[in-house]
Amino acid sequence: MNHWRSKVGALSAAALVMGTASALAAPAQAEPGDAPTTGHVIGWADGVQTSSYPAEGGPAGPWAELGDNGMGPNGVGAIREDGTVDMLAAAQPSAMSVPASVSAQRTVSLSVGGSRSIWAATADGSITKWGGSRGSIPDQTWTAEQLGGKAVAVTGGVYRVYAIVEASDGARSAVVIAFSPDPNGDLEGVVPVQNGSGTAVTDLVALGPVNRAPAGGYSTNTIALRADGSLVVLADGVGWSELRAAGDDPVVAFSSQAADGFDPLQTAATGTFITQSGKSYGFRLSAATGSAPQTFQSWQDDNFPGVPEGETLKEVNSTGDTAAGSPQFLLTEQGNVVAWSSEPQAGGSGPAPDVPLPAAMTGGDVLDIADGAYALVAGDATPPLEATSSPTVAGTARVGETLTGTPAAFNDASATVTNRWKANGTAIDGETGTTLALTAALQGQTITFESTATRGSDTLTSESTPTAPVAAAAAPLAVTSVPTIAGTAQVGQKLTGTPAVFNDGSATVTNQWKANGAVISGATGTTLTLTAAQQAKTITFESTATRGGDTLTSASAARGPVTAAPIVKVYPKRPTLKITKKPTSRKAGKATVVVARASAATPVPTGTVRVTLTKGKTKRVVTATLSGGQRAIKLPKLAKGKWRIQVSYLGDGRYHPYASAVTVLKVK
Repeated sequence: MNHWRSKVGALSAAALVMGTASALAAPAQAEPGDAPTTGHVIGWADGVQTSSYPAEGGPAGPWAELGDNGMGPNGVGAIREDGTVDMLAAAQPSAMSVPASVSAQRTVSLSVGGSRSIWAATADGSITKWGGSRGSIPDQTWTAEQLGGKAVAVTGGVYRVYAIVEASDGARSAVVIAFSPDPNGDLEGVVPVQNGSGTAVTDLVALGPVNRAPAGGYSTNTIALRADGSLVVLADGVGWSELRAAGDDPVVAFSSQAADGFDPLQTAATGTFITQSGKSYGFRLSAATGSAPQTFQSWQDDNFPGVPEGETLKEVNSTGDTAAGSPQFLLTEQGNVVAWSSEPQAGGSGPAPDVPLPAAMTGGDVLDIADGAYALVAGDATPPLEATSSPTVAGTARVGETLTGTPAAFNDASATVTNRWKANGTAIDGETGTTLALTAALQGQTITFESTATRGSDTLTSESTPTAPVAAAAAPLAVTSVPTIAGTAQVGQKLTGTPAVFNDGSATVTNQWKANGAVISGATGTTLTLTAAQQAKTITFESTATRGGDTLTSASAARGPVTAAPIVKVYPKRPTLKITKKPTSRKAGKATVVVARASAATPVPTGTVRVTLTKGKTKRVVTATLSGGQRAIKLPKLAKGKWRIQVSYLGDGRYHPYASAVTVLKVK
């Protein structure tokens, strides 16, 4: 890709406004009140945002531009407004640590050339490589003195890195840092790029990435743009050669990606350039024989939609994915992105794949693009859609049953969520609600419930775990054994119920006790202690099976009627006799007999009391019936002398008989 306006701001560059061609000019500098110059970074693929930075635990941003990236999967780096560098993502952990020699000063150019090959040109004119080494260029720094001038732009790969260097007199030329001799050259270290006659390439304003072969091998060439609008190829073993002369319609922006000079021509562009007249061309290097790229093929891209009316070209970028029609991305100074793909065949015509963009890139806020995989967007980061909980399915997978789906939850409440049911991975027509009635057509298939969140052009789908294959419809519910009751139907006794057994073990079974057919509140267990409220009533025990919408109830044989609890007799308090008027030999007396209840919980004694008076062989007896536990009685006339008196309570249905102690009464 190429960021020639934003990365080489001091160099001459072309500004293209739709419908007009302006002279070469340096890009405008930001002034107070201008549009935002910093933002957050997103990653995207196929129109869907896949990542967002700042990310948890990573650099906080904001950033002013992105590093060039010839190999998107290897990561992305970004430069802050003060020129310091942050690595936001890298295929190798070693690439995430920016060397102190880089972080201590302003970076003017940044390039991600491989999983272990990160390159930076810094303000002191040096170039630093980091990320580790495994048969590639070791980590180190090349000073301006070693480079032959101050580095102002760098584009790196695994075995080669190219740089634009500026001498003390202001002249600009290209150098290559080579590692390991290979079929394309026999170079090592820093070498000026010259053609076969020893002429150096000069006046460069932009570099494309070091190209990588589609088959996985590494090439050693790169494309460069000169100030006059011509395109040249730089190759360390060959030097440089002009691909396209400036002519009447010079190149003002270009992008190259995943090209290799030694493969047959692909069916889509591996590079794009835009001319001052506003035309877009696809191009590719090819070579029939030999070690040098011999042929530069280009064709006008009829699918190019052009720069939007009234807007100014900032950069052009591509993914190099020829299988997808080489998607291209044009960014304007106004922050808008135009996306298209080249013709499916070089120089041909016909439909080309659509190139969708994530919602974050459609609002006019894009500041930079890298590799057609990352974008710098003004404002705060919007995290990519994420499912915070997966959908679930409840219910029995059987014909005749109904399943209930609980939708997924997503991290953005503003997203629109839709649901649908699937059978064996295929959507079921019309089934977009949260319930699904299982029909015979679904028998034998697994069922899933799917939730899709949509936010602008971003979508994310989350799917439930599949159910078991839908079973055939169940036989009607039937009772295989009725409930039974064991125990004595008497107040205070406990009855035990044995629930019914049904033909479907998966059915839910509940139980209920009833008295005279009426529900006994709260009595749903398998035991029931009988109270006075159930006395004289018959008791039944019911079991109800529930399976989906089907229910079946089975009741036990009635037990009862419930009899009263047996009475347990107790002793009252000892009877007492209080003489209120003593009898004499001439007059009768009076007394009160009291029989008190045993406790507050027992009833007042009833029945008969008997008062026995004896003197020698003489016995006199007085009987009376208690009323309220006592009774006033009349004592007969008694002969003079000592009489023995005893009160006997004869008992009733709740009390045993009980007698008082014997007392002595003196009669005068």
